[in-house]
Amino acid sequence: DMLDDQNGWAIGGLAGETTHILRTGDGGNTWQDVTPPQAASDGTVTLQATGYFLDTDHAWVFYSQSDGVAPAQAIVWHTENGGLGWQASQPLVMDGIDSQFSVSNIQFIDSQSGWLLAHVGVGMNHDYMMLYRSQDSGASWQRLIDPYDDGSIQACYKPGMMFTGAQQGWLPVNCNGVMPGALLYHTIDGGGTWETVNLPSP
Repeated sequence: DMLDDQNGWAIGGLAGETTHILRTGDGGNTWQDVTPPQAASDGTVTLQATGYFLDTDHAWVFYSQSDGVAPAQAIVWHTENGGLGWQASQPLVMDGIDSQFSVSNIQFIDSQSGWLLAHVGVGMNHDYMMLYRSQDSGASWQRLIDPYDDGSIQACYKPGMMFTGAQQGWLPVNCNGVMPGALLYHTIDGGGTWETVNLPSP
């Protein structure tokens, strides 16, 4: 994820690793490992990082287990100095979730306001998910949507997330042909409630 022709971030590592957070300041010629102090795996389950990189200083990273199993504690790592130091968030509230928890998207619109999308189960063409919001740089997260307060967005797989401001956001929807047309979910209140946008069939 290059910010300009010199500065950028990456997620990766040797031999297919997906845990290291890397920084470059010379157009990718050299990279510095600035991985947050996430607890290492025990050798039986590998971790996979999902990150969002706002600028050269601000970044957020979450580690999901590669098998999708919910971790004992879910925290988001945040840096304000380009990865030289990281702070752990308060644990995400995961009440009612004891099996799957895999974060696919994190997005911040500025250094304070951001969202996190986690997939917590599937079934009958449903992609059960949780949506969290932070308004304090990722130090704490409010759970907006979950399978129990579903916001009408649990049907079909959500392959992405995009907020263009504090209130407006979109979730693309892939129903794998079960439902006709092309769909989007749209919010105008920062992710608390959503409506379905029906697009013409391509």
